Order: sequence, then structure tokens, then C-alpha cells
Amino acid sequence: MNSKSAINNENEETFGESLIAGLQEANAHVKGELRLNERIYEPAPVDVKAIREKAGFDLEDFAAVFALPPDQVRRWERGEEVPNWTMKSYLKLIKKNPKAAIRAIQTVKL
Repeated sequence: MNSKSAINNENEETFGESLIAGLQEANAHVKGELRLNERIYEPAPVDVKAIREKAGFDLEDFAAVFALPPDQVRRWERGEEVPNWTMKSYLKLIKKNPKAAIRAIQTVKL
């Protein structure tokens, strides 16, 4: 064993030790004995109307082509509801490459 390996082994937990420590922390958190730092990821908002218009569709055609309920698209555009994470990802794909999204949706039997 070289000296670099010996140093790393002395200063680092093994994978098993790290895993056990993590499970112990999770268990303590569940029991209310430990408060863990939280990171909440919130995807950036999407402008559904801008995405639709950039793709060149009216609302009804946009909904039909991308297999979305027209009433849902309308509520998103009015700001009455916010798309969930999955829908935000789908809408971002449509925004980035509407033709690829159309090809993909056409290959799926709905």
C-alpha cells in the first residue's frame, strides 16, 4: 500500500460506515430526534402561453398535438394553476424542440 492510500483510508469513512451513519441519521430524523438540513428544489416557472405561441399553435391545436387537456392548458395560461414537475419538464422539452416532441408523442399509442 502506498502512503497516499494509507492517508485516504485513515481520513475517510468506508462506504459501509457512511451508509450506516446515513441510515442512523435518517432513523433519528424520523423519530424527531434530529432535524436535517433540507434543500427544496423548485423548477423554474414556465410560460405556457409563450411556449405554445413560439411553437406556432392556437390553444386547441397545441393541446391536441401534445396530448394535453385543453382546459388544463387554459388554466395554466391564465395562471389559475401551475404545471407539476413532470408537466414542466414536458413543456420545457416542447419549448426547446417542438418538432422532436411531436415526433416523440406520435410514436406513443395513447
